[in-house]
Amino acid sequence: MAPLVRGHDAYTAVEFAENAAGDTWGAAPSGTTPYHYKRIPIISETMTLNREFYPKTNEYGESGAVPYMDQGRAFVSGSITFAPRYNQEWFWALMGQFFWDEVINTPNLDYTGAALTGANQHAFSFASTVPKGFALKIWTGGASAAGYIQTFLGCMITRMVWEQPEDDVPRITLDILGKSTSLSSLSGTPSDVGELNDGAVTTPQYVKPRDLSNSVGTWSKFQTGATLTQLNIRGFTLTVDRHIEFETAFATAPDTPEQPGVTETRDITMEIRSLLEQDFGGTNKPYKEFVDRTTSKCRVQYASPNAMTGSARYVIMLDFPAVVWEEARASVSEPGAPPTNFKWRAISGTFATPATPPAAASDMRILTHVLSAEDADDEFSVL
Repeated sequence: MAPLVRGHDAYTAVEFAENAAGDTWGAAPSGTTPYHYKRIPIISETMTLNREFYPKTNEYGESGAVPYMDQGRAFVSGSITFAPRYNQEWFWALMGQFFWDEVINTPNLDYTGAALTGANQHAFSFASTVPKGFALKIWTGGASAAGYIQTFLGCMITRMVWEQPEDDVPRITLDILGKSTSLSSLSGTPSDVGELNDGAVTTPQYVKPRDLSNSVGTWSKFQTGATLTQLNIRGFTLTVDRHIEFETAFATAPDTPEQPGVTETRDITMEIRSLLEQDFGGTNKPYKEFVDRTTSKCRVQYASPNAMTGSARYVIMLDFPAVVWEEARASVSEPGAPPTNFKWRAISGTFATPATPPAAASDMRILTHVLSAEDADDEFSVL
């Protein structure tokens, strides 16, 4: 009897490698720096191969049996779920693949505008140039160097869900489409989590629930309002859907799907969960802005209590320059402290300080900064 594969076994792992701009979509990455495989410490993965079938024939005359089934196109879909990090190459490379762009920015995220000594600042915002995607390796060897590896090629991220559950660690789920998969007998060992540029391991800085609290001073924030104002929350769920989909295959090449692309405008929504407070109807509060039809803003900053350089902290900013409240519930719905729920939808707007990047109006960006020694060549992603 073969041994079972368990989630914490040494040879149960997920790795991903980016494709070069000159690659053909669906080609295998070179596997050499900077297109090397990076290990992702996952919570779960659901990657699988899907195969379509043409409809059965309804001819009669063969005793009612189906005489044949003709296979249609095959494609890959699934998701990976993991916890975010402040300073890991694998995490920020995935963000680059989702946004299609990563640039170096200069402002310190305490908004002084001054560059941080010994640190690099990164910005991720939506671009229009479609990348060639990435590959995923799913190791299912279990506790020993046996079993199989599935390699998924031509992967692209169509949706991201960033969830901050109540009283739990944050987690991110990426929904993925891909071109093809292959099976191979397991050989070698997975890379180490946190390897930088296929070299030494960078000590991870973890994103924790307390990193949204006031204990990190002015660095940590959850703000909403036409004028950004601190909002007390219990948790939130951010959903960013890029609507990346496959086109229908040509009849002359049914097994060769075209590279997925954007099929409609983005949907960016956030559900905010909190408790009813006495000032729920005050200025810059979600309920009043919902009643008044006020266009609002939202900014979320996780900040580590660990110093990065000087007094600066590790920070991740999720920034939305213009949002419209779609739902606001502030009822006395139960004894004790009643819950409140608010939901907004992002629209295009002009970013507040720091004003760039990106230079143009948009609906979302992520900013961060890390020590210079903690990214490979100023940028994490090959994009």
